[in-house]
Amino acid sequence: MLTKAKLMIPVDRTDASYDLVPFARAFAQEYGIRQIHLVHVLPLNPPVGSLEPLLQATLPVSDLPVLREGSEVYLNRLVQDLQTDDFEVHQAILYDWDVANALIRYTEEQQIDLVVMGTHGRKGFNRLLMGSVAEKVVREAPCPVLTIRPDKNLVKPALIRRIVVPTDLSKHAKMAFKVSRHLASRHGATINLLHVVNEEGLPPFYDPYWKYNKSKEALRSKVYRLLTKFIEEAEGPSVQVNRAIRFGKPEKEIPTFASTIDADLIVIPTHGLTGLAHFLMGSITEKVLRSATIPVLTLKSFGKHISPLLVEDALSEQPPPA
Repeated sequence: MLTKAKLMIPVDRTDASYDLVPFARAFAQEYGIRQIHLVHVLPLNPPVGSLEPLLQATLPVSDLPVLREGSEVYLNRLVQDLQTDDFEVHQAILYDWDVANALIRYTEEQQIDLVVMGTHGRKGFNRLLMGSVAEKVVREAPCPVLTIRPDKNLVKPALIRRIVVPTDLSKHAKMAFKVSRHLASRHGATINLLHVVNEEGLPPFYDPYWKYNKSKEALRSKVYRLLTKFIEEAEGPSVQVNRAIRFGKPEKEIPTFASTIDADLIVIPTHGLTGLAHFLMGSITEKVLRSATIPVLTLKSFGKHISPLLVEDALSEQPPPA
């Protein structure tokens, strides 16, 4: 139980945001979380010379009093709904020209343990125009983030039965697998450990001559052995784990696989890269967020993480990577 944990729900006054709250409430109830923070950000005009107007809607200062009043009414309605379940509810209205930065600062200042937020699944020009608040929060927040594409037919947390855990077989991925084992143990769920062989950039642990031998079956056998070793070395309770191997681009294969097996949750690590490193390496996790139709729990190898999820005072602090 996580009675001392703090859960944050960013809301934006849309119907999609309102539909997200029942899932977050159910998640908090399932894990005994008692403190919930509802946070709404009013985006101010950006500094002169900034490109921010091209990336997200901003508001003139003169409109703020009226908009704040409307936001307070909206938040009060959500607070009343949550207080019926005896949650300790905190609400905050923030002002910033960068919505994601405001949310990230709040997680730091309030020592938030978990963020539950919606993603609208925007693509193309519309995603560029509106920005991607969820992706930035996932990348830079110092705590786990559970992103959800709002859907009134979402599976309740208590009904999670199939969990997809993509892995690149790294040490960092073992932490996500450990958390997934605790989740699966709690729910009686099955883990589907997925490794996608990216044929465009083979890691060194693959056969260096694979591209010349063209033997997918030989490579599949080697990856299967590596997955077995990965499972044996990882910590966490004993649960049913299925191994799956796919060939292609991870950002496409992961959501497709999750949909094929009718999964309820994806648990995936993110390295939290920013700047040039993020630009050069891209972010499979963020691409998965855009296309996944089920909740995605992203975890980092540093900062707060939920491991194990089901033990009192289980939230622990990990040092940043060297």
